[in-house]
Amino acid sequence: MGIPNMVITDLGKALLAKSPTGTALPVTRWQIGKGTLEEGQPLQERTQLLEPVKYIPLAEVKNQGNQCTVTGQFLNTGMEEFRWEELGLLATDPDLGEILYAYGNARGNGDLIEAGEEKYREAIFGIELVFDGVANVTAVIDQSLVFIPMSQKGQPGGVATLDDTGRLPEEQLPEISFDPAGSAAAVQSNLNAHIGNRNNPHGVTAAQAGADPAGSASAVQANLTAHTNNKSNPHGVTAAQAGADPVGSAASVQATLMPLITAVQNTANRKARIVYGKYSGTGTKEAKITFDARPSIVFIGGMQASTQKATGVTIAIDGMKSLAVSDKFSYVNSASAGTASFSGGYASFGSNYVSISVGDYGSGINQSGAVYFYCAIFTE
Repeated sequence: MGIPNMVITDLGKALLAKSPTGTALPVTRWQIGKGTLEEGQPLQERTQLLEPVKYIPLAEVKNQGNQCTVTGQFLNTGMEEFRWEELGLLATDPDLGEILYAYGNARGNGDLIEAGEEKYREAIFGIELVFDGVANVTAVIDQSLVFIPMSQKGQPGGVATLDDTGRLPEEQLPEISFDPAGSAAAVQSNLNAHIGNRNNPHGVTAAQAGADPAGSASAVQANLTAHTNNKSNPHGVTAAQAGADPVGSAASVQATLMPLITAVQNTANRKARIVYGKYSGTGTKEAKITFDARPSIVFIGGMQASTQKATGVTIAIDGMKSLAVSDKFSYVNSASAGTASFSGGYASFGSNYVSISVGDYGSGINQSGAVYFYCAIFTE
């Protein structure tokens, strides 16, 4: 239950006596507390609350004729649990400052206010002052102003109640006029069309969009072009990263070619003797030609007697063991043309011969039915 009675204190009456007729009563704020007065203890003698809990600002001051209604609104947000026993209205005395103008006490029958985090509580309360002359002032408390009666909660013309979660119960909600069918869809359609508009409907400038200031992009392009044209390996790319010939492979090729180069140079720098000849292929994998001395270079080329087409060609160099052997050699005649294909072979030089073997390649330069012509160079 609320505060059952509230009276003007002696300090409040003294303030009224000081106030000229027609002047406004200088009320300032409310104060609530949890102190309990025993039965028989007079309310009007109180100069302050027994156990103050909280100040509450004035919600409304309404004057009408010789009546004045002062209200406040209580919320338990952020508060701990307490029993509401005291209510005071404060005013400003020109001599004493802020005084307790009116006071009420529930004398042990106050409402238990739950902690704000447990249950939401709200109350509208107030006092109605009735002025009778200048000094004779009475205070009439309307119980409905202290706490809203349950008879008005959830009823037409009253106030709505709150459920345990602090929300309005569904049955107390008024009917809601929803958007007519189709209008929301039309708005959404217009919004989608606007969002999809890529023609800058808001007229946003390049600067507002954070675009690149004029000229800076061209400066970047100029730097990029200069970097692209830099042929001094600005990124420090290695030969391996660039896919260059691995170290040593070129030297290996050079080492392979050197015997041929050396033999040709030696032949050119010394007296040379050339011997020509021919032999018939026997079909074996090895062909051996005997001379009167050890040759330096031997050229061999063959021709099939039946087809008159070239077959088998190679060059053997003293000091160079491996060689290439072709079973077909490039040729051109009135009938057709062919291309050369090569396979590995080996040459062995003796004091008066050269022996050429083609391994698994076939008869190579010793095919049966073929005639082979050779040219041997001897140097002194």
